[in-house]
Amino acid sequence: AEWFKTAAANVPNGNECKLMVNQWGIISMAPPPSTTYDNYRNKYMNRIDYIINGGGRLDRIGFQSRVKRGYIHPSDIYGRLQDFALEYGIEMVGTEFEVVPNGEFQPTELDRATITEEWL
Repeated sequence: AEWFKTAAANVPNGNECKLMVNQWGIISMAPPPSTTYDNYRNKYMNRIDYIINGGGRLDRIGFQSRVKRGYIHPSDIYGRLQDFALEYGIEMVGTEFEVVPNGEFQPTELDRATITEEWL
């Protein structure tokens, strides 16, 4: 929280800069039925709570989205974003996006196009 307090105190005019946290894998974590998402969500929410409860200014919540663990249905993505929207009501930002082959997940060009269209 101290870093966010220090940053907020040093922003010219107080509002020209949006302060945010950014975490990898929250949105693109392994698709259900994996429970890995729940663990990562809870850790990220704990970090956000620590900043807010410590008096830090937090204007945005960032999400990196590297699709490399398999296809995730858009309704699952929406649900994950809703977890944060309902809990915090803070602006959310997609900070990175890519669809990359990894192990058993080998998306075709059509898969990549479909995922990109559905996610963006």
